[in-house]
Amino acid sequence: MLTLPIWVVFPVAFCFLVHIAYLLYWKLPPISENLNHKSLPNASVIICTHNNLLLLQRGLPSFLSQKHPQFEVIVIDDNSTDGTWDWLQTIHNANLKIHRLEHSSPGKKDALSAGIQLAQYEWLMLTDADCYVSSPQWIKSIITKCETHTMGYVAYAPYEKMPGLLNRLIRYDTALIAIQYLSMAHRGNAYMGVGRNMGWKKNFVEPLLAGLSKQVTSSGDDDLLLQRAAKKQNIQPILSPDTYVYSAPHTRWKSWLKQKTRHLTTGWYYPLGTRLLLLGWFLTGIFQYVFAVIIFATTPKWVWLGLVIIMARWLLNVLFRQHAFNILLEKDLIPYIPMLDFIHIFVTPFITIKSLFQNNKTWM
Repeated sequence: MLTLPIWVVFPVAFCFLVHIAYLLYWKLPPISENLNHKSLPNASVIICTHNNLLLLQRGLPSFLSQKHPQFEVIVIDDNSTDGTWDWLQTIHNANLKIHRLEHSSPGKKDALSAGIQLAQYEWLMLTDADCYVSSPQWIKSIITKCETHTMGYVAYAPYEKMPGLLNRLIRYDTALIAIQYLSMAHRGNAYMGVGRNMGWKKNFVEPLLAGLSKQVTSSGDDDLLLQRAAKKQNIQPILSPDTYVYSAPHTRWKSWLKQKTRHLTTGWYYPLGTRLLLLGWFLTGIFQYVFAVIIFATTPKWVWLGLVIIMARWLLNVLFRQHAFNILLEKDLIPYIPMLDFIHIFVTPFITIKSLFQNNKTWM
């Protein structure tokens, strides 16, 4: 083994220390347990939709069939032209409340505001038109896991499993993001959630609605409400398989890249510290891979070092992530973590830069 100069040892060692620090810092909170509530709060499930009839037809029944003492499902049809409103009017269910917007601003901010204003119950639970739950106990499972002082929650929303590399990458990306925002919420520094599975108490979010109308991006309207929350330490992560909300993933690369680009426009509105934290993760990974490739290409006698850098990164990721992926019901992704990490580390920054030029006039 050859002696390495300090200018090689120091950056490699530093990046591995940073890498390990990230893996230790972004760690899933404990699985949420049911708490002893004297009475179960009532809940309003809010679904905003725009030209998503087929998926709404699949998912809406799973929310209407919830076993909870008192709840309502509010569907806001944001000027759909695919027959959504006509179909909604044919459903006769005492728990369903529907409302149609004829004119609205870009994004779903107006639909979301309308849903919040129409809601009559204490808990507002957000999901999307393309989502469904596998258990009729979803509402109860989430509410019984919330502490009494909790003003909001963030939870996991996985995508369905399908064959192919794209599906694995989508699910890997979703799981990694969930590990990040759930761990941060557990530390009292919630910075995001996903609109497919998050919620607040109504008296907590109502004062934030005025700021929602001034939002300049059309994506992440529900997510960015967290940025206006004064008491982010009261946003509770909920982690339990019986609380997961499912949706169908994109099956074409172009469609997923377009969706991902829209989602990443929201990231530019996160606090500076959060953006730097996320940036550091990708920069560390990019450096490790690029440095290893440079060694392969220019210094044959150090090829072993390049292999060590890459293999050590992959081993650390598998060792630190396998427990989380088991809890998130993504166990089948564990053998693919090395390949998915390599793709994710380079694709995400590219899409993030691309999102700077995204046209923010489409409905999310």
